[in-house]
Amino acid sequence: MNSVKINLGNLKRVFSCVLIDNSDEYAYLGSKTGDVVEVSLGHAIYKRVGPSGQLFSQGVECLH
Repeated sequence: MNSVKINLGNLKRVFSCVLIDNSDEYAYLGSKTGDVVEVSLGHAIYKRVGPSGQLFSQGVECLH
């Protein structure tokens, strides 16, 4: 496993969990603020954040 620096722009989050898809192409990061951030591992770029509208009130502790 290697670390990769990814530019998240002005997005500031404390991440509590990570899930990497089966193809090792994307990582999904669960945050303490209650959203999930998708990043592309191949290009080391931020893709999107969700859910739009309402966050998970107790944060995201586990992704499956």
